[in-house]
Amino acid sequence: MFTMRFERFDASVLVGEFVGVQGRVSDALAGSRTIALLTGDGYREFDSDEVLAIVPPALAERPEVRIAKRRVRVSVDVPGMASLRGDCHLLPGATIWDAWQRSASGFAALTDAEIAFPDGTIETADVILVSRHAAATGLRAT
Repeated sequence: MFTMRFERFDASVLVGEFVGVQGRVSDALAGSRTIALLTGDGYREFDSDEVLAIVPPALAERPEVRIAKRRVRVSVDVPGMASLRGDCHLLPGATIWDAWQRSASGFAALTDAEIAFPDGTIETADVILVSRHAAATGLRAT
């Protein structure tokens, strides 16, 4: 698992274990402005506004879907870090804009995601949480 953080206008990647997070990372983010990681260099805390994106660990078991959601392929650019593509899951009647603006945590979840870095490297992730604060634009349907 890793989190990507904005550091003095240069994108950097930190690898670590979330501290104090039980269950889904997105739920923990909704209840706190602080993100705590245990990295190879020790314990680090960040304000959630400093974080560009988070790739949480894959869930061993996917939770049951309680409400049928529509999947829409979207993209979003995070300047200085990457272009992200993935599926946004929308409630019935909701738009991509609704999903982007109404996230309780300030992060929008994309599943089956691709992370295209400026050097041409592409990584994949089951889920990526992208910060609305750091993104250049909102989600765009692709």
